[in-house]
Amino acid sequence: MTVPLTQTNPVGGMKRWAAGGDAIMKNSPSLIVVAAALCLAAVGFVGAQVLVVPTEIQLPGTQPGQVSNLETPDKCDNCHGGYNRAVEPAFNWRGGMMANAGRDPIFCFIRIDACD
Repeated sequence: MTVPLTQTNPVGGMKRWAAGGDAIMKNSPSLIVVAAALCLAAVGFVGAQVLVVPTEIQLPGTQPGQVSNLETPDKCDNCHGGYNRAVEPAFNWRGGMMANAGRDPIFCFIRIDACD
């Protein structure tokens, strides 16, 4: 003889049955409300922890907000330029990738995002 695993409740709800015929779970509004409240509390607890950024994960070096104004590259020419354009760092740097990073839109976005 086969025992059905679900059976219609006379009130209109469904009951789940074990193989022996005992009811496992009934539709209960209070159980659903408690489960929903626990889920919302867990999501709120995890979300509150994400907003706090500990200082031990900050990278070493200058942090956002520590630099007020940057010097122009001409300031470096006093020591690193004006003697031999083939080997001096000032002249060669101006045509390099690091000197032109300020014109790169991705670099600008990452810099703005890091300062926020």
